[in-house]
Amino acid sequence: MNSSEEQPRQQDQEQQKQKQLPLLARINLPLIWAQLECGVRIEDLQEKRFHEASVLLNDYFIQDETLCKASKLAEEPVSVESFLETVQFWLRDKTSLCAIDVDSDAMVGLLITRVVSYLEHARDLKQSKLGHRNTVQNQMKPKIERRSDGIISDEGEIWEENGIMVWGLDH
Repeated sequence: MNSSEEQPRQQDQEQQKQKQLPLLARINLPLIWAQLECGVRIEDLQEKRFHEASVLLNDYFIQDETLCKASKLAEEPVSVESFLETVQFWLRDKTSLCAIDVDSDAMVGLLITRVVSYLEHARDLKQSKLGHRNTVQNQMKPKIERRSDGIISDEGEIWEENGIMVWGLDH
């Protein structure tokens, strides 16, 4: 290819790049899901706002959320740091939403969502949740049977004796 043919080709490539720039800029803009009458917009949480999300969680969620207050999470800096690192990992899924004040452009709310595959969900359900539940049931069953003088059948049926309902735990 000679230089006279190469020049128009380079110009075409430059024009193509110029056309794509607005598209690329739009792709990086947050998707606005709703514009509320109270002056708040709901949008995708962008990576540039991850730090702001951590500050919001540290200043409000950890201080006010019931389980965080009950466990005194805010009093243990190492635990807070660990929690915020975990949240940062979840935020990288880019499925979370934030509420932004229209006037100040400040984040006023956060919804953290996570991607969980069916297989991961099924594995968690079987191994941890049901495994723990079955362990607890198996530990409790002999105690319940002893206290009820053996009125629970091996099939885990419900029996009524002296007006008191007693249930059995399945294996």
